[in-house]
Amino acid sequence: MRIKVVKKIADGKISSKQTDREGKDAASAQTASAREGQVSGNIGDYEKWALEQKSKIAVSAKLKAILDKDAESFEFFKKDGIKVNMNEFLSRLIVNYHSSYRAARKSVIKMLEEAIVAVFPFEDENASDAALKFVNKAMQEQFSDSGDRLGKSVSFKPTEKTKPIIGRVVAEELGDTTYSEYFRGMFESYAALPQDEREKIIFAEEYETIARAIENGKQLLIATKKNPYKHFVVSPYAVVSSKEELHCYMLATTLKGKCTPFRLSRVASAIERDERVSFKQEHEDMFKRMIENAPQYLYSADEKEAIVELTPMGEKLFKSLYMNRPKPTKVDGNLYHFNSSYMQLKQYFCRFGKEAMIREPAKLRHMIANFHREASDAYAACERDSKQDGFEKTDAHEK
Repeated sequence: MRIKVVKKIADGKISSKQTDREGKDAASAQTASAREGQVSGNIGDYEKWALEQKSKIAVSAKLKAILDKDAESFEFFKKDGIKVNMNEFLSRLIVNYHSSYRAARKSVIKMLEEAIVAVFPFEDENASDAALKFVNKAMQEQFSDSGDRLGKSVSFKPTEKTKPIIGRVVAEELGDTTYSEYFRGMFESYAALPQDEREKIIFAEEYETIARAIENGKQLLIATKKNPYKHFVVSPYAVVSSKEELHCYMLATTLKGKCTPFRLSRVASAIERDERVSFKQEHEDMFKRMIENAPQYLYSADEKEAIVELTPMGEKLFKSLYMNRPKPTKVDGNLYHFNSSYMQLKQYFCRFGKEAMIREPAKLRHMIANFHREASDAYAACERDSKQDGFEKTDAHEK
């Protein structure tokens, strides 16, 4: 770490004498005024602005893409169910991640200060300035796209839950960092985590309640976003991530004894109950099967081992199509054996067409055959309608 810092200083990317920052405006003076106002019991002009106005934060295209994707993937929609509610998403991010980011930022800056002072005879104030500049520079480099450093932006308006945090940031945490730099750094730090870990942050309250109930061996009263007014009792077993690390799932049994996955981002509420959980051996075995294969799917106790015959092209497709790919328990030539959910096998191998044939079981083979048959019938009907309506044939082999 010290070598990297020294190299940055040698390259002129960090200067102990440089007191102004890239993109810095009048924020520093206003922040100082806000601090004085905070001490005297008044609200500074800059702090007042931050608590009342919509903030526009400059970000890279890469960072904006991650934030946009998370807001949609975690289903932060407006009342129409279509438009993404970015303000609600970013507000949740700020509320749930601020403390962790603040602690991590202070730790990194302190470590860099000590490294810089150990190598160069800087005053503490200059070392702190250099460390802070390095942190901001490193964050910007990590999330910069070629030819587009901060060409995009995201906006958020203060809410009742974010106002205390924003007020503290402006009054105590900015230092020589601008308001935009601080929150951009927070968003970049968040975006550097795997998506399943980001999901735990955004839904921290639900995740912590579920984790605590699992640790205490207690049941939960939950509601899902599909029907937030209908509550039901479950016995939570574990919280696990999908193999692709896209989402987290609470594995639990319902009162009817069915082993069910609940996606964390779709749990509307969770309340720990006094009653203790109890799992039968069949539940333990099913949960183990779900964790080893794909926890996001429903499984049935009567599902048998599946055997899939792949053509040479099918084997190439199996190697290249990673998303939701089932894990084979055995491979015997071109015969692949699976202990996966029928739902997963159907969704995955339907894309293979004639390059994958379900040898066993017959039930799964019929499911996929019916899927292709219905698709074929629909396309045939579309072809007939097209000819009747006089649409021009455009395929190369039809010309």
